[in-house]
Amino acid sequence: AAVDCERNDEALVIYRQIRAVDECIITGMDIMGHLLFQKEEITSLNKLTSDLLAVDPRHAVPWVVASMFSELKGDQEKAVLFVDKAIQCDPKHAFSFRLKGHLLLTRQRPDQAVIAFFQASSLEKDVGTLSGLVQAHMALHKSSDAIAAAKDALLLHPRSSTAMFLYASVLAMTRDGQKEAVRILKKLLSQSPTHTSAVTSLVMLLSSQGKHEEAITCLNTALEIKPCPQLRIQLGKLLSKLGMHEDALAALNEAVTHSINSTDLTEATQELERVERILKGEEVSQDEDLSAGRQLTAS
Repeated sequence: AAVDCERNDEALVIYRQIRAVDECIITGMDIMGHLLFQKEEITSLNKLTSDLLAVDPRHAVPWVVASMFSELKGDQEKAVLFVDKAIQCDPKHAFSFRLKGHLLLTRQRPDQAVIAFFQASSLEKDVGTLSGLVQAHMALHKSSDAIAAAKDALLLHPRSSTAMFLYASVLAMTRDGQKEAVRILKKLLSQSPTHTSAVTSLVMLLSSQGKHEEAITCLNTALEIKPCPQLRIQLGKLLSKLGMHEDALAALNEAVTHSINSTDLTEATQELERVERILKGEEVSQDEDLSAGRQLTAS
């Protein structure tokens, strides 16, 4: 439930408590590894890999975690090698196929990713796998297939925040579905107000519709509940876009101060430097302005 609502820090605390009781447990450690991967905690992921391989190298989970560790440190060849090793250890381990699908997506091979996600779904139909399938279909410009997969996820777990967000995200990419996407995202946030991705998508839609004040209110409300660097970056970009550069500077300084992972820090720093140049009266290239606008609408 914590993972479904994007309460990843809470979920990690639970997994660490489980490992404190029993370091030999393997079941579920692929999910813990994925949480560490998302947070870019490379040292913790390295230790988890070593610990699990020491427990049982014949099990699929240690190799899945090893694959994520390799991907995080930039060794793409080993990442693929290890996920294939996981599948070889256990051809019925759904998460291995799901991870392989995501690795193929990042390598711009969505056609092969679809096959991997279908294999994962045939073993265990969950929202995470269907989310990957949606991404692969969208990369292949097959919007009807993407909508169908998102609907499957919602039918499978109608109360799942992840499934609701997935369906809204697909609808938001279609011209006729944006109004319904806004409705679903607002409903999602009424039950899971800390769902960062939902806030980001809702703000994107509201901003694209010219409802800037509502978008700013949405961000400020979310930040009162969850002071998240990603949301502060988005707020800074939106305020800058509206010419409120001093307010944007304050939001971006907060984002830089509190950013934990390198991606957020880099993005916040670059946007901060851009706004500072504007305040100094320096010219900002059209490419930079367009880039900031694209990032706001694609966040």
